[in-house]
Amino acid sequence: MSRLDDLFADVPEKMGVDDVATLLGLNPRTVSNWLKDGQLPGYKLPGRWLILREELRDYLAQTYTGYALSDPDADETER
Repeated sequence: MSRLDDLFADVPEKMGVDDVATLLGLNPRTVSNWLKDGQLPGYKLPGRWLILREELRDYLAQTYTGYALSDPDADETER
């Protein structure tokens, strides 16, 4: 299982701005701005955004740069 799979393991199928902000460790305003700018996938409904788990997961998987924070518990051969 990938780290992305781990991140999304217990995430609800449908999310709002606050849910995504918490999941990604971002400010809700940042998430809203990214949704408005089309930088994150979502659906604008009257008064709120709807973000689907699988669409967000797929988007993040496509934008993966190969960079990951090093694991402080890993030895040098695992990095």
